[in-house]
Amino acid sequence: VGYSRFGSNTTSYSSFLSAANDLLISGDFEVDGKAFFDGGVSVSGAFDVGTIASASLFYADSGTASSPSFSFRSDQDTGTYRPAVNQLAFSTLGIERLRIDTSGNVGINSGGSVDTKFEVGGTASISGATTLGSTLSVVSAITQSGANASNSFAVVHILL
Repeated sequence: VGYSRFGSNTTSYSSFLSAANDLLISGDFEVDGKAFFDGGVSVSGAFDVGTIASASLFYADSGTASSPSFSFRSDQDTGTYRPAVNQLAFSTLGIERLRIDTSGNVGINSGGSVDTKFEVGGTASISGATTLGSTLSVVSAITQSGANASNSFAVVHILL
């Protein structure tokens, strides 16, 4: 064995643990202080962070839509990332799907540009009653479709 070990197990990472200055510990390991890693950390099995006190922080890189900071092992292009300072975004299939910008504006499939409090890029539907407390602006025509297409609706006030 070319590496040091505490315990009787042998490593299943022989391509990584082979030099005299490598170490294998077969059993529990506790650090009552800080641990610093200059290289990568690989975890096989559960990784339990435990209780994080309010003064403790976890920092991640900003990430991108195609490689979000917080993702899933089997679906690494789906997750959460930071597209810009003070903004949060969610991606699926490596494409941004939802963004919350610095003003609290929310965009769904908006292409990264959110100019209003709630913006949807593409077709949206509402299945239920909707109440508008202010002005409704229509850029194009209002149409009805589906099972209730014969129902009528009233336009109470139109601003020109």
